Amino acid sequence: SSKHEKTPSVQFDTISIREYNTEAGDNPSVTHGPALSLGWEYVDRTAITCTTSSTNGTANDSVNGGGGSTRSTITVDQFERHRSKTRHPLGSFADMMLTPAERVRRLRASGVSGAEIELSVQEIEEAKMKRIKTLTRLRHGKREERLERFRDGAKRLVGIKKSRRREEEELWKEA
Repeated sequence: SSKHEKTPSVQFDTISIREYNTEAGDNPSVTHGPALSLGWEYVDRTAITCTTSSTNGTANDSVNGGGGSTRSTITVDQFERHRSKTRHPLGSFADMMLTPAERVRRLRASGVSGAEIELSVQEIEEAKMKRIKTLTRLRHGKREERLERFRDGAKRLVGIKKSRRREEEELWKEA
């Protein structure tokens, strides 16, 4: 190995942060009320040029999270430190769940009308009912399948129905 060989490394050019609009969703897994979804529209909050070297300057430690685009040179570690100060720490799954009232509040704040929210809730309830019907059919389908196998076995036992192997042998003879 030579002294001039470089060790493999990864570098980041920029970190872009986008804030997407909130829309009424259609996820039937929500327990009550409307579901939330991200829309296609977004606002660029920051565009940060990242470096991999350590910087001592405190001016580079601040990242502007406001509207529009801000460029500054910071390390990925500096970005993560800033992000940990501004983001709510993730707790348990239950801590992250939103109440139906909070989801409605967020949708209304995003400009979604009450009628759109109500329509979304109706569509979710319809999708839940379709899921229940599908699960019921699947359970009944397995029961029917077992019953059919039992009937076929009983018919073979009393000699009414031939075994599959015998049926195949006779088909090959006729072919």
